[in-house]
Amino acid sequence: AARVAIRNHRVQRLASFERYTRSVSRRAIEVNELTMTVRFGIAGAGLIAGKNVSALKACPLSEVAMVGARNPEKAKAFQEAHELPGSGSLEDVCDAPGIDAVYLCVPTAVRTGWALRCIENGKHVLVEKPGANAKDVSKMIQAARAKGVVFMDGSMWMQATRTDHLRKVLHEEQRIGDIVSAHSALTAFFPKEAVEQGIRGQVDLEPAGGIGDMAWYTVGSILFAFNYAMPHRVTCVSQRCDNGAFYQCSGRLEWKDGHTANFDAGYGGPLRQYIEICGTKGMIRVPDLVNPPLGSIDSFIGPSTAKPDTFWQVVDSGGFWISGQGETVQVPDVTETHEVEMIRKFCEAVTSKKQNERWVESTTCTQRVIDILVQSAEKDGEYVSL
Repeated sequence: AARVAIRNHRVQRLASFERYTRSVSRRAIEVNELTMTVRFGIAGAGLIAGKNVSALKACPLSEVAMVGARNPEKAKAFQEAHELPGSGSLEDVCDAPGIDAVYLCVPTAVRTGWALRCIENGKHVLVEKPGANAKDVSKMIQAARAKGVVFMDGSMWMQATRTDHLRKVLHEEQRIGDIVSAHSALTAFFPKEAVEQGIRGQVDLEPAGGIGDMAWYTVGSILFAFNYAMPHRVTCVSQRCDNGAFYQCSGRLEWKDGHTANFDAGYGGPLRQYIEICGTKGMIRVPDLVNPPLGSIDSFIGPSTAKPDTFWQVVDSGGFWISGQGETVQVPDVTETHEVEMIRKFCEAVTSKKQNERWVESTTCTQRVIDILVQSAEKDGEYVSL
């Protein structure tokens, strides 16, 4: 039975890859007809840049011209490892006249300055999250508006086709009624010593630590569920590394109407990446919010005549479940990872010269809540009002 399961899994992955290849070829033809390609520079040569450079290269709407880093030797090594055309300093990337957009993944503490420099030079910016604070996020957004360039944060799950369908089910069709509560988790275990040695453990460069990193997704998904109605107050408690960096946190958001949401996030728990959204008519559970495997992101559970008190049904990982509703609905043409979909949507906005206001709302609201969660954690979980 195990051998059959493994064989079936390999067949499914191969079929998924073939669909993805066909999709990329089809999109490439469309792009060539339009002769529109966004030329990217990557500012930063760390782990997250290494993760997303593959998406930048896979998306037929983009090409990577160069990478820059504080240490040009590190940029050169990154260039060679990922077979990019050029490398240099951060200044080189931000000032290069032939670059249309910059993917900014420098540390949070210095990100705003580099983003503003790119924007001033007329470059569109795909900015990693979190921001330094809500005030800095507002500076970047307002500068981008003034220059007529596109701003997007790097929350890849927000740009997924599945998220578009989830938005429709939740807020347009209101399939589970009014949202009353939610719970989200994003955890993965790393020893405290390992976190301290990484970028998230460097308090001077990443002051929000695990709250800014992992809780960005949980808080963002909760606000998405509540259609960006802002909570009245929040609380957050956090374990810390020996150097003071936020390691693992749990928090609660409360609204004046009595609705609530809870989350767990950080580096001190097992691998979890879900959101559970409860409404007056049912529940939706997304089991793999951040990293669904490619090839299993094309379905979710739709309406049926099932009794409303039945348990949710498991579908292909990467879909989402609605309790008491058993019909599988296909999400069309989903053959790209969340990261590639993010790059594609960003490039489409660049070529159309239209800022998506939904992205602005999502980033702004999430950053505001992250800021006060940090305040609460610094006060040992004291409630903080917005």
